[in-house]
Amino acid sequence: MQPAAPPEPCATAPQASAESSDAPVQATGVDGVKDRLLGFFNDKNASGVFGLFDPRMQEVLPLEKTRALVEGVIAGKGRLLSGVRVASEADASATKAAYEVTAERGKLRLELHLDPQGRIDGMKLSEPLPPDPAVERSTIPLRIPFRGKWTVMWGGDRIEVNQHVNHKSQRRAADLVIVGDDGKTHTGDGKKVSDYHAWGKEVLAVADGEVTTVVDGIPENEPGRMNAYLATGNLVVLSHGPKLFSTYAHLQPAKIRVRVGQKVRAGTVLGLVGNTGNSSEPHLHFQLQDGPDIAASFGIEALFDGVRLTRGKEQKEATGYSFLKGDIVEPAHIGR
Repeated sequence: MQPAAPPEPCATAPQASAESSDAPVQATGVDGVKDRLLGFFNDKNASGVFGLFDPRMQEVLPLEKTRALVEGVIAGKGRLLSGVRVASEADASATKAAYEVTAERGKLRLELHLDPQGRIDGMKLSEPLPPDPAVERSTIPLRIPFRGKWTVMWGGDRIEVNQHVNHKSQRRAADLVIVGDDGKTHTGDGKKVSDYHAWGKEVLAVADGEVTTVVDGIPENEPGRMNAYLATGNLVVLSHGPKLFSTYAHLQPAKIRVRVGQKVRAGTVLGLVGNTGNSSEPHLHFQLQDGPDIAASFGIEALFDGVRLTRGKEQKEATGYSFLKGDIVEPAHIGR
């Protein structure tokens, strides 16, 4: 449950470059290689571009083809003015990233991948992807997915309050914990999952639906350690209609109580809160999305009814409530 690092800002592409094709490729990371690449394009320096490639890329795109690519891009789009990392690219890193390139006559999408020596071993130039659709809101009655009083650790529509917003399927996802009277999420030293107030609490369906996905068998993490390879951990996905699905992630192994194809009612116990996947402490990750496949879906804002809300010093019963970092929420009706 660590905050995601914001995308690194990218410098404007150099307006000119005197580097030759036999200049060594410096290990400046993918952003630095991107800057050099755009500079070579602007200089119409095909040899410079070719010199950034690793041997395999040089075979795939020999110098004459590289020259044709450079000349074609500049003829069609004009000078390449800047290249900015695409913020929603979850797999961007020091050696792999996607950029929106702004040119004199339009835009391009540039995808780069570097080998361990900092040479380009993968490159794709294409028209920009269409913009993500606007965030929709849920239109069916929803109840909050737990009993008792919980705190929103991450939630909202800005990166400052919600680490998920730049991931397309998680644009309005929330991380939820239970905080004790001492302001901590755990008792003792917090070294065991059982020290955490949220661990083992029942996770409830937010609406009537059908189980479309169950993942189980991923072991618990020790608090402070995370399993980024199986990021969601154990999870349940429910379908509430053709374009509305709910996801409940990081659940305990061997404690999921539903199966694929099962019909459930709002309030059905789906499983127990755990600490599996990319989770540093026991908590519930909840989100709505427009498809069953998290990787291929867009997040939807969940609006809940029947919520008792504490925000700062204000307490009230809320309808149409959306999770926001720092809020303390519980069902408005005892027994729900």
